[in-house]
Amino acid sequence: MIQGEEYADSHGLAAKGDNYPVHYVTWSDARAFVTRLSQKEGRSYRLPTEAEWEYAALAGDGGRKLQAPLSKMANCGSPDPSRPSLADGYRGLAPVGQYRPNPWGLYDMLGNLDELTGPLPNTYLTGMTQSIWADPGLQELRNSLRFSDDAFRGVIRGESFLAYAHNCLVTARSVGPLLYGDTQTGFRVLLELGP
Repeated sequence: MIQGEEYADSHGLAAKGDNYPVHYVTWSDARAFVTRLSQKEGRSYRLPTEAEWEYAALAGDGGRKLQAPLSKMANCGSPDPSRPSLADGYRGLAPVGQYRPNPWGLYDMLGNLDELTGPLPNTYLTGMTQSIWADPGLQELRNSLRFSDDAFRGVIRGESFLAYAHNCLVTARSVGPLLYGDTQTGFRVLLELGP
């Protein structure tokens, strides 16, 4: 059985090189990275909250409308990785900067990779997130590792190259376990500016 990175490598989906966004990371990997970066730089870095991510993706209030065809703005369009989607020529992850930036100059806020955001508060979307605990194996794993519920769920934004074009929206979101990394999930770093 072939799965994960081995599948991605054998199907031309694995992106290797300095010009590709980081992927195959877990939420814990992303959190560890921003912690190390904060210590190294002496500044405060973190994952953006869901609201911060959406505000940046929309470039404040000026980015609500796409000014070009989606194929020029985002790497998304087909969950069938064997075919390039939206005539963009990429079977999987595209190098950074292949699509137009938003009005604030941020690249790939839509498409290419799903992006991990900060933890999901217990009071937010409780009904939706509680359904992941229907799996007794996941309950047992959570209890054995003594993690809080927030360690197992969060909001993923931005959609990936595997999303259908009609789902590739700034408002698209998913909620789920964050204990594994995959070919279509990465993260974006936020630098806190303060006094």
